Amino acid sequence: MRRIWTVGALMHLTLSAFAQLTPPERQGLADALFLSNLEIGNLTAQRSTTGPMWARTAIDDPLMGQEQLTALQTLAGQRNLPQLLAHVRTKVVADSDSAVPAKGSEIEIPGEVPESLRPSLQRLIEALRQSNELVRLALQKLTSVERRTLIEALPRQAVGNAPIKFDFVRQPMPENQIVLDLVSRIDLASLRTAGQHLAQAVQEEIPKLREAAKTAGLAGIAKLNIQGFVVELGGPGDDSHSDTDAVLCIDLGGNDRYSGRYGAGVGYSGVLIDLGGDDTYESPDLSIGAGVLGVGIAYDLGGDDRFKGKSICFGSGICGVGALLKEGGDDDYRAMSMSQGFSFHGIGLLLDTKGDDQYRVGLLGQGSAKANGLGWLIDKDGNDGYRSGGILESAYFEGLTVSTSQGAGDGPGAVGILSELTGLETYNGGMYAQGSGRRGGIGALLDQKGNDAYTADRDAQASGAQQGAGFLWDASGDDLYTLRSGNGHGFGHDHGVGFHLDSSGNDLYAAHDSRPATASANGLAIFIDVSGDDRYQGPPGIGEIARGGGSIGVFADLSGRDQYAEGLADGRARAEPSWGSALDIAGVGPRIEIPDAPKPGSKPLPDDASMESIFRRAINDDRVAIDELTAIGEPALRWILAKELSDSDPSVVSLAVWLATVLGESAESVCVAAIDLSKEDQARAAIQICQDTGFRTASPKILAALEIPSLTNAAVRACGVLGLAESVPKLMALSDSSNPQTKRLSILALGQIGDERSLAVLEPQLDSSDPNFRRAAIEVFVKFPARALAKAKSMVTSSVEKTARTGIELLAAIVGDEALQEVGKGLRDPRRGVVIQSLLALDGRVPKEFRPLLINLRKSPDPLVSAVALRIDQGR
Repeated sequence: MRRIWTVGALMHLTLSAFAQLTPPERQGLADALFLSNLEIGNLTAQRSTTGPMWARTAIDDPLMGQEQLTALQTLAGQRNLPQLLAHVRTKVVADSDSAVPAKGSEIEIPGEVPESLRPSLQRLIEALRQSNELVRLALQKLTSVERRTLIEALPRQAVGNAPIKFDFVRQPMPENQIVLDLVSRIDLASLRTAGQHLAQAVQEEIPKLREAAKTAGLAGIAKLNIQGFVVELGGPGDDSHSDTDAVLCIDLGGNDRYSGRYGAGVGYSGVLIDLGGDDTYESPDLSIGAGVLGVGIAYDLGGDDRFKGKSICFGSGICGVGALLKEGGDDDYRAMSMSQGFSFHGIGLLLDTKGDDQYRVGLLGQGSAKANGLGWLIDKDGNDGYRSGGILESAYFEGLTVSTSQGAGDGPGAVGILSELTGLETYNGGMYAQGSGRRGGIGALLDQKGNDAYTADRDAQASGAQQGAGFLWDASGDDLYTLRSGNGHGFGHDHGVGFHLDSSGNDLYAAHDSRPATASANGLAIFIDVSGDDRYQGPPGIGEIARGGGSIGVFADLSGRDQYAEGLADGRARAEPSWGSALDIAGVGPRIEIPDAPKPGSKPLPDDASMESIFRRAINDDRVAIDELTAIGEPALRWILAKELSDSDPSVVSLAVWLATVLGESAESVCVAAIDLSKEDQARAAIQICQDTGFRTASPKILAALEIPSLTNAAVRACGVLGLAESVPKLMALSDSSNPQTKRLSILALGQIGDERSLAVLEPQLDSSDPNFRRAAIEVFVKFPARALAKAKSMVTSSVEKTARTGIELLAAIVGDEALQEVGKGLRDPRRGVVIQSLLALDGRVPKEFRPLLINLRKSPDPLVSAVALRIDQGR
């Protein structure tokens, strides 16, 4: 057995390392809460009582939840499909690394298979075998009858009372507890590992298959049985695929039609790879990137495609993993239910990289999840339209339909996310949509760029109820938010959370019962609009008293010339005794700093009890308490470092860094003295404080800490940030550490310091698979241009494409005409990767003699090369 490890540098990231609320946003929120005698710390509470801890955290601490979702949005734009599956598996669900079965005997490929396709076919069948073994292990506590019971019961349990029938259902519906007991006997972590492992194999074979397709000479469809695996191969022509038993289908191109079951796993694993063409999918239930008690992976690489399916399709995982990657093209997705990024006790992912797309689903889709599932739809580029609903009528509101879509989570541990990266989008949903979480679930709609229009029935657009949380974040654009009924724009009910954040643009908010930031039955509603001239129909900031306690509804519009139909006016504030508050700051932006900041040393140090009270309020972002600490000055810092310092509480470290920064040089000796190497927790925290404040006089203690195993990593990190050249010999030794984290930090620190001695360690990292290591080596090399140029020249001639590309990266970082001339030669290289790397390196500075080559490359038959070349500016 071998271990499956995380993918590249991705897995070294932590969610909290990504974007938080900006200082203006956080200050505006704090000011709005201050109106009701509340503070940011009051937003954190134990609301959820069921579901896994990784989901409950976002509900109990919505600001942390917003950070986590922003992190996922960032990753959505940077990572490929297997990397995203890996991140969900290891960082969101927090699975431990799982064992992947060892390779079996060599797969014998029949002679009728074209020679160029055989290596990839062997690799993919072996990956399917390994994935199937993981699936077998995951299901080993279930009999075949019990597996069939779950296969038929789980989809019906997910759709509830909706009038949806499934092709494969024959048995009566078992009792709910029987289903839950059977699910509890499944090793879901092994299924998630199988999904990541299989997707990684497919991802790695795609370039090889594209190359092999050029010489395969395959015509029509060939169906093979290779050691028990039914394989279907399609040539580059227009093929019709209608089988239901192929576990591996590879089509080399053409305008194809799919009416069978492909890229699906029902108690096993299945893969579909289509290398391009304008394809049509008319799929039955459970097909095209669908896994039920298994794994289904589908890749369609190019073309304007039409996806029409029933249920459980196009990125749907039910007690399994289902994923569909669609590369480019203007596509149309239509399905009845459980589609387009849906999951129930598993992972369902749809990743569309580019194109003006249309998405339609009746129920449960477009980033939707039921209990313990993560459903995620990612659309990276294009002007897209989303429509959902129309199947299940609301039992309570006439004329409205339930959709549970477009970023919706329903049930404990359910996380449904719709990520849109750029484009002009139109969203139209029913009830429970566009950032809706209920019954312990989390729903999020995240839109980064474009002028967008959001329309839904109700309980949508940042709505959370019954211990659920709904998040809606729109980063830019002039947006329209409308609800046919109400309960949105930041709505929290029954211990639920609604968090609506619009970062910029001139926006309009309207609903039949419009009240942005409304909380009831001990719920929490947060609404922040950062900038723009906005229009609001209803009164904002409503909190209702219930169950002997309050409900927090906090509204903050932080800039712009805004208009309100009722309840508020531009540049005004209001608050209610029931914890409803609303603040509108007129003008160009919110207040970030307090004009009359207290002078350090203007207040004496109080007794310990008083200091403890001030400190506790300060770490919860109480502005008055922070002012008091500033006024006390250096004695307050000494007290914090002596009484409260520990690396286990990052808020203490952050407060100490802030106070030390305010105090400046006078704080340096105090912080350095706090590095007591005999007290490890305190020392780690103090080292970080000196690191973050730039206090270099701490270097002797930091160097000493390098020799203490429990402090080594903290010290290594500080050496890099502070640029301590005297640490280079020790860091070079640590770069060969058996501890992966120590090794990683040491290499990165050497890159930050930039000492020539470190090239002995960093030079081999130019061939590392870790891009951060390569970047560290490049950053040091370019400080020594002669060595860098010589090294780069040797690399670009390498027969290994990745090495040659890294050589181009190194040349691009060197300032000088000679380096550009060497880069220009790469435009003639026969390898597409080297050509692309050279194009990127020459953007805005193409030497005149290479400009004709650039013009020719814009007409390249390779779509990836031409796409890059068309965006390159030759410069003056």
